[in-house]
Formats: sequence, C-alpha cells, structure tokens
Amino acid sequence: MATNAQYLASLVNSSGNIVVPVANAGIVFNNTNTTASPTSTTQNDYEIGVWTPTITSGSGTITSYTSSGTYTKIGRNVFITGTVTLTNVGSASGVLASTLPFTPLNISQNELGMSREASQTGYFWYCFVYSGGFQIRSQTNGGITWTNNYQYDFSITYVATF
Repeated sequence: MATNAQYLASLVNSSGNIVVPVANAGIVFNNTNTTASPTSTTQNDYEIGVWTPTITSGSGTITSYTSSGTYTKIGRNVFITGTVTLTNVGSASGVLASTLPFTPLNISQNELGMSREASQTGYFWYCFVYSGGFQIRSQTNGGITWTNNYQYDFSITYVATF
C-alpha cells in the first residue's frame, strides 16, 4: 500500500504541477466527505482567461473603440481587469456599459469596482455590476467624460451564477 507521500508524489507531473486525475474532481475541504462526487465543500472550478468587452453608451452611438480584459474565476467569484480606449466617441454620452465574461448573480447595480481614466485626467470612476454587464459612471451625475483617446482602466470583483 502506498503511503500518503507516495500518493501525493504521483499527482505531480513532470512540470511540477499537481494534476487531479479525475474529471470534475477537486480539493475537498470537508474531511468527513468520503464520497467520490463533488459537493459544496469541493473546490473544482478555477479558470483564468481573456475576453473582449463589448462597449455601448447610455445614449448615442460610439463610432470606434478598443477593449481588452482578463479574468480569474475561482468558484463563483470573478475578478476582472481591463481597459477601454475611446478612439472616436461619435455621439456617445452618459454611462459606459460593457459585457462581462460570466453572468452575474441576480443583483441590481451593486458598486463592485473602480475605473480610472488613465491617459489624460487620472480621474476615478465607479463601476456598477448589473444583470446585463457593468457600467462605468460617476456616482453623482451618471455619465463619464466621452472624449476621443480617453482610456478607462477598470478592476471589478463580482459573484457569477453557477
């Protein structure tokens, strides 16, 4: 019979990573759980990736922009960072709205992040997650400053649905 140390050593691959050999298996945090299936005490969802936020304005139309984002998802907790550069604001005004990489839990405009206009002013803005995505806006008047070549960097934490 293998010792615990021998068994744990068998889970380490040639790159030094620990590999769970069964699909959908994870780390079980409840030492009384002897079942083979995941439970509420099993951590089996960790993901990192990139996504391209789709941007819209509260009113009017954005002519062009660039955007990029990264995320880390641990269970239902999602941590995102990204940037939006307004290359041609067109007739856009009001809030800046964006998609999210995962559907948020059924919430209603919770303040869960910050944004900073990084290229010109350095001003900070609030990020609000809602059922359809997130918004960058001022807490007092709702809108952002829509100016060509402004770059809004953001960092948001939210809870996703299963």
